[in-house]
Amino acid sequence: MQALAVLRYLGNLDRPQGVTAISRALDISPSSCFNIVRTLVAEGMLDFDQADKSYALGAGTVELAQRGLAQSGMLTRLRQDLFRLATDYQMTTSLFRVSHGERLTAIATAESGADTQIQIMVGHRAPILAGATGRCVAAFGSFSEAELERRFADLRWHAAPRFADFMAELEQVRRDGYAIDQSQFLAGVTSAAAPIFDRTGAVAYCVAGTMFTGQHGVPTLRKIGEDIRATALRASSSKPG
Repeated sequence: MQALAVLRYLGNLDRPQGVTAISRALDISPSSCFNIVRTLVAEGMLDFDQADKSYALGAGTVELAQRGLAQSGMLTRLRQDLFRLATDYQMTTSLFRVSHGERLTAIATAESGADTQIQIMVGHRAPILAGATGRCVAAFGSFSEAELERRFADLRWHAAPRFADFMAELEQVRRDGYAIDQSQFLAGVTSAAAPIFDRTGAVAYCVAGTMFTGQHGVPTLRKIGEDIRATALRASSSKPG
């Protein structure tokens, strides 16, 4: 359980941490903490930076998530849809895992093959409210308005909307079943996303498409959103109420 606590702690942070910081945050003795992180490094779950003696999540955590999806058959089906969406709309598509309501982690991606495109690496991590995926989590998640406002204020936006407008957008996301962000989170980048629900009805993953702002007009963006929503619903264990 302590090893799991270490993984969760590091997964919720933006930067690597040393053993002392980890042990203090989790109330684990330094010697025990050192043994835990050393084992996790050996298993590929953590990466160790020799220069500053710090630890961060490793590729093994993404591989573990991929294996779980592969065993259920979901990843195989979704890979086909990710490539189809990427090709049909000349964009980069991704499957993001929602990590304990704190982070979004890309566990699968597909590219269109265009000469110029946006690259998203497997393992890429983003804040929970970032872009279109973040709107999906906010719209269908269990955050209180106060918690959403705090997280909204902490997010580094390129062009932040007013919080009241953001909340109004969430109502639209609930009606449409998908979200779109046009250059608000990242300059020149538009994203569309829809949630995948687990058996409890919680948002477990998000299917997302990322493209250059202005690449598609509003009608096509709506079509992309609807296509992504249909893909996500096919993969969901339950449907929103």
